[in-house]
Amino acid sequence: IVIMSHSLAAGRDVLRRVSMMLTDLGVDHEATADKIAIPSRGVEFRNYAPNLVSFLGITAVAIFLDELAHWRDSDSGANPSREILARLLPTMATVPEARLLLVSSPAGFDDVHAEKVTQGDTSEQCVSVVPSWEGNPTLTEEGCRRDATDETAFLREYAAQPQETKTLKPFVRDDVEHALARDFDRGRPAGKRVVCADPSSGTGGDAFAWLVAGWNQRADGTRVLCVDWLEAERGKWAHRKGGAEVCAALAADAKRFGADLVTTDQRETLLMTTELPRHGLKVEVFAHTTESKTTAVERLQLLLSEGQLALPQREGNRIKKQLLDFQQTETRTGLKRFASRQSAAGGDDLVAALLTLMMADAAGLLEGSPNARTRRKDPKPRMVGEPSQWASTSGGGILDRVKVEQRSGCVTIGRRPRSQFDGGSF
Repeated sequence: IVIMSHSLAAGRDVLRRVSMMLTDLGVDHEATADKIAIPSRGVEFRNYAPNLVSFLGITAVAIFLDELAHWRDSDSGANPSREILARLLPTMATVPEARLLLVSSPAGFDDVHAEKVTQGDTSEQCVSVVPSWEGNPTLTEEGCRRDATDETAFLREYAAQPQETKTLKPFVRDDVEHALARDFDRGRPAGKRVVCADPSSGTGGDAFAWLVAGWNQRADGTRVLCVDWLEAERGKWAHRKGGAEVCAALAADAKRFGADLVTTDQRETLLMTTELPRHGLKVEVFAHTTESKTTAVERLQLLLSEGQLALPQREGNRIKKQLLDFQQTETRTGLKRFASRQSAAGGDDLVAALLTLMMADAAGLLEGSPNARTRRKDPKPRMVGEPSQWASTSGGGILDRVKVEQRSGCVTIGRRPRSQFDGGSF
């Protein structure tokens, strides 16, 4: 019997309550944090992490999925329940009387739990919608409304009524196809290239992707952010090679394009900051948060709409599919999430690398960019005037041994020669 909740800790809490029920019923059982065994029945309850691989290879007689509407992938923020459920159902294929129980307080209307509730009772499913004060007679509707922080929270958490979420696709098909066009005028490089990576552990379905990009300038003076190269190690690459090999391949692409800086998100930071410097590369980490993603998505939208982003033909179909599949979801409370519908299976790795590119450009790390950091080269300090003009007081401090001279609005500060010191430290 599969137990799965939005986190391992929540699943363990479910198992703890199952163990209490079995004890009250007088059923002998053996319980650990993630497993309950009933030897006399040949049945086990097992707690699994809410991902695509934790349960592979099992046969289930029943599946209990808890708080399904609120599952979230830790990296993308998307709800992976649809993909997980699609992989879970085959584990019951050889058990004709197997049962699936989906339990959750509602969220929006576009998750798999909401869709099942909307379908209602059929020959294959039975739906029960229970407000908190009906399911628990110690509660009242008035008390629940008083405890709720706002009307949306009351309707969702107590009245079992999902609330509308707004799902947008931020990237326009025509803009994406224009960026991929073969006749797109990409101009000439206006600065050094950088590498932007979306790393992965290589044990799940997501890919380790990277791109090489930099600013170009056309003959008419307009600038274009050009992605010269896209590459990815897909799937469970850790079963075939080590992280050092993948980093070496990334470093080879960086060297080929003359890049010495790699920007990445917070995943696999230890691998990136350990291996890449061995190849002479600097590493800059940008955390992918809701706030940073919001700004990056807006910047990527702008560059695409203005025709200032060029994408390579290599992996062109894949990057096009990922950009058009990418979604922005906003709840009534204003909470935003960004992810592909296939993000749990590695379906937005190239978009994630593009978002890191947007963050790096906004930080001024790309040469030739309107946001490029200005590097000042101040002239070497020089002494002006005669030694007799240098200030000298009894204080003996640094400011007592400098001379300030103003010419044409500029201030020059010189240092008194050591031979003119009157003793003391400097």
